[in-house]
Amino acid sequence: MFSPRLIIISAILAVAPLCYGQDSLLLRDYQFVKRTDAWLTSQNAAGLTRFSHSAISEAELSLKKSKGGLVDWYESPDHFQATANVESFTRISQRAVVFGAMTYDNFSGRDMAGTAFVSPNHKPFDIVEDSLVNTGTKHRDTYRLTGAVGVDVWRTLAAGIRLDYTAANYAKYKDLRHKSKLMDMQFTAGVLLTPSLLTIGINYLYRRTTESLVFSLYGSEDKVYKSLIDYGTFMGRVEQFGSSGYTDKGQEMPLVDDYNGVGIQLSLQPTGGLTFYNALTYARRKGYYGRKSPYTITYTNHHADLLTYEARLSWTVPELVGETGRQSMFSADLTLSSENLENQTNTYRELSNESGAHYYEYYDPVKTANKLWRNGHFGLTADLFMNGDLPVWTLMASLDWQNRQQTSYLYPYFRRQHLHQTKVTLSATRHLLTPKGVWTFSLSTAYQKGRGEPYTDLTFAEPSDKQTAPATMDAWLWREYQYIVAPQYTVGGSCAYAFVFPQTKLKTHVRLSATHRKANQTYEYSSGKDCTSLVLTVGCTF
Repeated sequence: MFSPRLIIISAILAVAPLCYGQDSLLLRDYQFVKRTDAWLTSQNAAGLTRFSHSAISEAELSLKKSKGGLVDWYESPDHFQATANVESFTRISQRAVVFGAMTYDNFSGRDMAGTAFVSPNHKPFDIVEDSLVNTGTKHRDTYRLTGAVGVDVWRTLAAGIRLDYTAANYAKYKDLRHKSKLMDMQFTAGVLLTPSLLTIGINYLYRRTTESLVFSLYGSEDKVYKSLIDYGTFMGRVEQFGSSGYTDKGQEMPLVDDYNGVGIQLSLQPTGGLTFYNALTYARRKGYYGRKSPYTITYTNHHADLLTYEARLSWTVPELVGETGRQSMFSADLTLSSENLENQTNTYRELSNESGAHYYEYYDPVKTANKLWRNGHFGLTADLFMNGDLPVWTLMASLDWQNRQQTSYLYPYFRRQHLHQTKVTLSATRHLLTPKGVWTFSLSTAYQKGRGEPYTDLTFAEPSDKQTAPATMDAWLWREYQYIVAPQYTVGGSCAYAFVFPQTKLKTHVRLSATHRKANQTYEYSSGKDCTSLVLTVGCTF
């Protein structure tokens, strides 16, 4: 059988000989076309019918090397990553527009431990290694497929569907070993109505994620391995690897999530050069860890409410002084999102029926965590002096913030954490058109800082002599705290050259970029105060 990796890479390479075009390809920029209209990236695929450009596609292969200890607690201080990606917008008929994307990502990191999940973000709980001495190499393969189609159905009415599918395999190659298999599928279906200068959209959203974990040993079983069942803020209970519990030897345990939601979009276009786009999405999340069966254990249940608001104000200026006749485009983007999650641990006992089969009887669940995430983004973009789809200058400024509140419970103890982080980013990109190609130079800088206490431990009542304090993992706690709160700056730059490939008339580009991030403060258990990344990218636009 053909591997998914081979299929994706072959598809990217196969399109090159079939491409054709003129030197005007040099004046096309896929990323610019993608952001010209917020409807093109909306989860309501009916918005694809607003695509007004000629068909455009981009394929890229990138290689990334990062080294340095200023990384999040679950990330690698020394990793290599290879990514192949292809995306395309195409109007296949007067009424229909399709969007497609394919990505393969290969990650290998050294000196890693921490979480057993592909990503611990927005999880109801976590399973983390209760030791720093068993770090090893981790490997991850990720495959993403996206397909969407929008169709003008009748006069001002359009409809569309979109499917996003992600599969990933993640493994650690040192005891205590874990393997994680992730499936993330999202389906949306929506309609779009365009009466005069107003555009209204509505869509339904369904998403299902399943991440299955398996823990194992390859070495001696005489050594004891322990994991922290982290309810939040690295507080919970310690479990020894064996034949029961969350890390049950040889048993594949899934963390399952189901989302059902609805999205509403509203766009105003009072003049030809001004557009105001708004989108509001609500989703309900429900899930569990374990297996839903009378003869197996469901360890936890959780539920959450998600709310997201997106807005974009964009306008076009016909000409600016010094570049007569060339349009310039400006946009202001705002995104606000929140997720409020509650996790509960099931209480149960094992019983036997008359035939000797074991089953489980459940009692009232116990709340173990409340988690609230609030994120925001405000960005300004100026694409100055357009030459086709290629701006001479692109200037960007953004403000990002995140606010996280967590409370974890193990009666009579509970722990609170409230952290806030703010990040400011500035970037400038210059495109220089030459007779045979386009040079692109970019510079960026960012500064971020956080605030808040790493934790506050409290009790509901005075603990008895027989009650012991919950288990904690201070090393991971302080590493994450440094990554979020420590003042740090980032500088970066890139240089790219694009040219029309002989005979194929394919706009081919080569880009080299570098970033360096440095923290001005370190904390206990810190693994470093800087991180440097180099990325080499080869791609084409057609």
